[in-house]
Formats: sequence, structure tokens, C-alpha cells
Amino acid sequence: MALHYRSGLWEGGVEETLLLDSGRSESRKTFTCAPCNRVVVVPFKCKPEEVGGFCMLEFRPVCPECHVIGTCTPFEKRLEQMEARKRLLTAMGMA
Repeated sequence: MALHYRSGLWEGGVEETLLLDSGRSESRKTFTCAPCNRVVVVPFKCKPEEVGGFCMLEFRPVCPECHVIGTCTPFEKRLEQMEARKRLLTAMGMA
């Protein structure tokens, strides 16, 4: 289920149970960043711009680090590029 921000509240998304350093467990909303596939924990009562940004290419949220980059290359596309490069290097006898 996708994570949405409406009326000052986060709706949907995945709720993960986190184990804190104190040994206590806590449930928090999380999302997976579209470009880097990193799982991001959404702090309570935060605004979308505090969590990162939103990829209009995939219609998915992005982490703060990827939001700073400003371009969204989907994770699967990056994997395909790496695989294509490996095939090329193998065909040229360089891998």
C-alpha cells in the first residue's frame, strides 16, 4: 500500500515494528525510496518535505539523500544498466 500525506497525517504505507536501543519496541510508518531502495522511517507528525521528496516518475516517495540529487533513476533501471555494462565488458573480453 502506498504512503500518502493527507490533512497533516500519513496514511497507508507499511507499518514496521522497530526494536529501540532501550529494548522497547515501537511501530512506525516506513517507505522504500524509489531510486536507492533504502527503507526510510517516517517520524511522527512530520511533513513530507522533512522526510525527503516525491518521485513524479514512479509516484513514490524518495529519501532525503536522493531528493538532494534531484534526478530519479529508478532502482530497477539502474540494475539493468549495471547488467548491460557487465555484458558489454564480458563481450569485449574485459571482465
